[in-house]
Amino acid sequence: MRALILVMDSVGIGTAPDAAAYGDDGADTIGHIAEACAVGDADSEIRQGPLHLPHLVELGLGEAHRLATGRQAPGRAYRGEVNPQCGCAREQSRGKDTPSGHWEIAGVPVRFDWGYFPKKEPCFPQQLTDAFMEQAALPGILGNRHASGTDIIAELGEQHLRSGNRSVIHRPTASFRSPRMNRASGWRGYMRYVRWRAGWLIPSTSVA
Repeated sequence: MRALILVMDSVGIGTAPDAAAYGDDGADTIGHIAEACAVGDADSEIRQGPLHLPHLVELGLGEAHRLATGRQAPGRAYRGEVNPQCGCAREQSRGKDTPSGHWEIAGVPVRFDWGYFPKKEPCFPQQLTDAFMEQAALPGILGNRHASGTDIIAELGEQHLRSGNRSVIHRPTASFRSPRMNRASGWRGYMRYVRWRAGWLIPSTSVA
């Protein structure tokens, strides 16, 4: 027997019990998007009106959201003849990083705290950034601190395009990231992450 797991990253249906510890209290991605669409706040030249996800709703997205939050998001009510098989879960893993969530979905919860780089500038050890620049053939780096990908692109995106230097940041969701902006796809509109596992470049003992 085989099971197929499809993960929709960053498509949240409610707030986790420890969300406040990460500044995410009240998080509910699907609910908030549905509410914004319902009142017209998400209207644009590309799309208008309520959030329309008929296939996902048919699979149980709306009911899973209702189970997780206790409320029905606009347009998420299932009106089919067959009840979908769905549910919601409370994560056991500690932290906010993406790999832990994926591991737990596959049955391996992470019950320990990952190591994090110190909240200072520069954030990453020279050994790591040197190895990153060498392997990625980069002339230099920008940022080198705790930050969100969208914020660092807004702040350093133009400098990145002019110089070719890549920004490197540390987030609670991943130890070492390098966001890249492509002007041809729209300013701040396209962000592609090159993820580097710190263990590739430096010993795990070097991570604070």
